[in-house]
Amino acid sequence: MYAIEEYQSNPDSQTLGHVTTRVGLDGKWVGATHEGSYISFPVEAGTRRMCSDVQSMFVPAGKSSGAAELDAYPG
Repeated sequence: MYAIEEYQSNPDSQTLGHVTTRVGLDGKWVGATHEGSYISFPVEAGTRRMCSDVQSMFVPAGKSSGAAELDAYPG
């Protein structure tokens, strides 16, 4: 499975670094992405729960996180 971060900062504004997004699968963190990057990780077939959480000192906790349930199939 791939997790792709499509967030891109506004080129007209000053930034203090890139946003980091943690990615979790079935209750365990599997990695993190940074602006314009991706990660890949193995997923067994079956119903899975994937979540993400943006790490930023400018966004209140819980405001930029989400979760989804998905069905993974072999191959």
